[in-house]
Amino acid sequence: MSYCSIKKKRLWKQQQEIWINEITNKVSWDNFYQYNFCENDEYTISDFEQSPLSQIIWGEIMTNYLNQNNNVSLYKYYINRYYLIIENDDNSYRFLFDVMNNLKPRYFTELTENEDYHFIGNFTPIPANNNLKRSLQFVHKNLNEDWNKMIICIKERWHEFGMNFSFDDYIKMTLQEDYYHDGIFKSISEIDDIKMFIQKRGKIIQEKCKKLFK
Repeated sequence: MSYCSIKKKRLWKQQQEIWINEITNKVSWDNFYQYNFCENDEYTISDFEQSPLSQIIWGEIMTNYLNQNNNVSLYKYYINRYYLIIENDDNSYRFLFDVMNNLKPRYFTELTENEDYHFIGNFTPIPANNNLKRSLQFVHKNLNEDWNKMIICIKERWHEFGMNFSFDDYIKMTLQEDYYHDGIFKSISEIDDIKMFIQKRGKIIQEKCKKLFK
């Protein structure tokens, strides 16, 4: 069961309000952290972390954060096939999406081939304002899809991304404080710890969604 219907409008921007209404009316947020985008065949044209459902959830959460923490004109968001735009009269931010922890056996040999990881607690926006020689999605792949290394890389390269807010703000608005808090990186490497992180972050996301999608 897909919460978002197949696109009927030509542009995602035109379809966005239809999808928002579907999410608002269909989704019960009580156990959404356990919703498996892959097993439920959530509508997407590429990867599940780029699905309309994922993009709209993150659009709501990050726009809400920016509006609460800035005394400027209100931010709005617009989704597209592969990226999310959040903007106001003064700033425009572009985000791609990535799976934080890839639990495929080629990365974590302890797991079986059926192990899945397509949960909202494992999806995250990544900065994409500037055109990089290699997008951060490919950088993540080159780092063996290890988010411990990836979050350090994002901090070290933050000045390259053209975002008019701090790395600390990025961490807070994308709910990654279990990996980085008060200037300190925390490694999450054990399989059980990764699964706990995905569930914990998923529960935080679903509680935010309960308030945002009233």
